[in-house]
Amino acid sequence: MVDYFDLKKFSDDVYSYSGKKMADGPAENITFGGLVLAQALCAAEKTVTEKYRPHTAHTYFARAVDSRLPIEYHIRRPKDGGLVCIRDADCIQKGHIAATFHFAFHSVTDKIDDSGVSILEPMPDAPSPDDCISKKQMSLKILEEANNGNLTVPKGLEAALLSTARHKQEQLLFQWRSCDANEVVGLYEPTVNNTIRMWSKTLPSPKKLSPKEHLYMLGFAIDAAFPIVAMTPYFLKDREFTAFGSLDLTVRYHKLDVNVDEWHLIECRMVRAGDFAVVMEGRVWNQKGEHVATTNQEIFTRTRKANL
Repeated sequence: MVDYFDLKKFSDDVYSYSGKKMADGPAENITFGGLVLAQALCAAEKTVTEKYRPHTAHTYFARAVDSRLPIEYHIRRPKDGGLVCIRDADCIQKGHIAATFHFAFHSVTDKIDDSGVSILEPMPDAPSPDDCISKKQMSLKILEEANNGNLTVPKGLEAALLSTARHKQEQLLFQWRSCDANEVVGLYEPTVNNTIRMWSKTLPSPKKLSPKEHLYMLGFAIDAAFPIVAMTPYFLKDREFTAFGSLDLTVRYHKLDVNVDEWHLIECRMVRAGDFAVVMEGRVWNQKGEHVATTNQEIFTRTRKANL
């Protein structure tokens, strides 16, 4: 785990990252949007007092972020003080805005809510992470069945599975374990399951995260989990992607004492797919069954018939 939150302060409202190469997403030298969100939230929180903690993050991704180049975060302050502070932030690389963010921070020192109202989404039934297999193991299993003639795998999906199978463990920041392989790839049923569940936690690392950094990385884990949901229906139609990327992402933080070194269950539901976009919603629980976060994401797509 690289220290992605070692941001250099240029002024009260400008921070930059020029450390080690950022983690690559599905494309080489293009980093995850969720990692940029994590850094932007870190920069924005530096402009509020300790009284305020993250409440909501809204993200719009405009351009791909090169994982090899420095990044600047420019913060604006639409509202200070009171129950909620609001911050806007721009991620700037090579002189262009690559992503823009809107953050709300709420006061955690005000009187505790004594209304007695507490309604949270219950955690769904799910196998223990110890009983689930990793994405790499799942990919190897499906490819083996296809190689033995027991399964027909669409070409687009085969390429994605091969890419996952070749991934080196040290290239990843998180490990994911699927609760049901068929949920993820939809191969054994005639229709696509629009909801998948997976367990996620960081890989072991000598770099220990601070309590704030755990919350930042939760957004990264969410963003990295969603694409497979969006890709599945297209793979099963023998389509391959000519363009694919997050357009926007919203995260609502329900708990602040998050520990991403421990397993969290992420449930992603595809609300709509078609007209060059996939809309998804998701929820996150810790192993205690506590509802940690709620999220929404839209991914744009362009596809063509896969080469058979």
